Amino acid sequence: MRTTYGGQVDTGCRRITRAAHEITGWEQEGIRYAARSDPEYPGQLLTVPQPPPFLTWRGVLEDLDAQGVAVVGTRNPSPRGSPYPGN
Repeated sequence: MRTTYGGQVDTGCRRITRAAHEITGWEQEGIRYAARSDPEYPGQLLTVPQPPPFLTWRGVLEDLDAQGVAVVGTRNPSPRGSPYPGN
């Protein structure tokens, strides 16, 4: 699959490389992440319909955090809200 990014043709390998670079940046900023299959993913969240495929957070998840989690955001941001998650 080929898409354009910044006016340039982008292949799957380039997208993967960019994603890996983004994740490295998250780690440098203290942002952690977990997919549904990771042990850090909150078990309670797996019980809701359509849980997010992965989560990002700052800080440390404690054992007590396993009892609940708050998810802030939307799957379909408005045009006005789209730029904010990256800030």
